Amino acid sequence: MIKQPQADLIKWAFDQFATGTYSINQVRMMTVQKELQCSKNNFWKILHNPIYCGIITVKATKDEDIQYVKGIHKPIISESLYRKVQLLLKSKRKQRESKLQTKSLFPLRGFITCPFCERTLTGSTSQGKHKKYSYYHCNTSKCKGRFRNDFLEKSYESLLKKITLPMYMNFLSSFSKMKIYSQLEEKH
Repeated sequence: MIKQPQADLIKWAFDQFATGTYSINQVRMMTVQKELQCSKNNFWKILHNPIYCGIITVKATKDEDIQYVKGIHKPIISESLYRKVQLLLKSKRKQRESKLQTKSLFPLRGFITCPFCERTLTGSTSQGKHKKYSYYHCNTSKCKGRFRNDFLEKSYESLLKKITLPMYMNFLSSFSKMKIYSQLEEKH
């Protein structure tokens, strides 16, 4: 039997995911903040488990297929909420986390170029032995340009701090002139 605070959080998690606004991981992180201690794997199992809507899964045997039986326990979510979540899980299976989350992890992605091949850098995360590491890297497989995001972002931040208003105004003026010249060249 599930304890009431945990049952309330599990119901809340189903409700949040059913809105379609959040990914599984975003909902899991919100429930962890609300003190539901649950690994990624277990949270995935929770959202896929019909027991929370009052249905018990009877595993398949050699002679019979898998069966779903109405339980005698009190469900903590409705069957319609469970079905809605299952449809969303199925439709989001191949989708990645929202682009907003990726953009917040790698704010320089698409704005900086590789010093080796001059192509735009993208960002990704690699799993180390004990934690994840984020990198900006080149889009091409032949180029080995790869930079730790903390180093690159701190370097960029220090450059931004050096910009003064007169310097910025000169930049804007130069940029505007370049834009005007390029438009004039396009017309001629």
